[in-house]
Amino acid sequence: MPWTGAAAKNVFFRRGQLAMLVAAPGVGKSVLSTSYVVQSGAHGLYTSMDTDAYTTSIRLIAAATGCTLEQAEAARADGTAWAIDALGTIRNVHFAFPSSPDEREIAERLLAYREAEGEYPEILVLDNLSNIAFDDEEFSGLRRIMRELQSVASRTGTAILVLHHAVGEFEDGDKAIPLGGVSGKLSKFPALILTAFRQGRGEIAVSVVKNRFGPADPSGHGVTFCLQADMERMQIRDNAHPTNWRIGNGVSQ
Repeated sequence: MPWTGAAAKNVFFRRGQLAMLVAAPGVGKSVLSTSYVVQSGAHGLYTSMDTDAYTTSIRLIAAATGCTLEQAEAARADGTAWAIDALGTIRNVHFAFPSSPDEREIAERLLAYREAEGEYPEILVLDNLSNIAFDDEEFSGLRRIMRELQSVASRTGTAILVLHHAVGEFEDGDKAIPLGGVSGKLSKFPALILTAFRQGRGEIAVSVVKNRFGPADPSGHGVTFCLQADMERMQIRDNAHPTNWRIGNGVSQ
């Protein structure tokens, strides 16, 4: 885990386990997960279902160099050497861009990764759950997918991180999301569930609402850590001096 605040709460994406990151649109789920796989150095497969390859390349250039997204896009469009070199430094993660894969396609991509690399990835990121195709009614379909992903994680020894949305009352992105705020009532399947929201200027607050291997607080109030988030430069870092923040009747620890 590249962030000491998370490690201090015993928050790790463990191999063979299913994890979930939940937040409102625009809070930064994709930025957090992309930053994690790049910074951690873990060998992974990132399946991006609602962002195209070109946009992702711009984000990766910014993440690797610290330049702004505007600068990264201009350099990418011009084929500038430093931008292309920056993409070349990110070798630990393979990115895929299916629009709406089903469970079979996800499993096939894991097998293809193993064929190419000689082993399954250490981590698989699925960005995001609502873009996975299923034929069932929505509630039962999502539950079936999560059950299958739980089995795939155990069978392959891959840490699977699923990005997902919160229920409507938390879609403003500026308050903590409890365990009950996970859309679709899917909380029984992951070993780890993190929820995130915007906190102050340039901060993302993360609540540990479920953790089989460490402390958690399903209210979203008690077990928390903060990260500095420069979205314009795709930079996520430890926040050594987070803003004092209050959620409902609780205060962050």
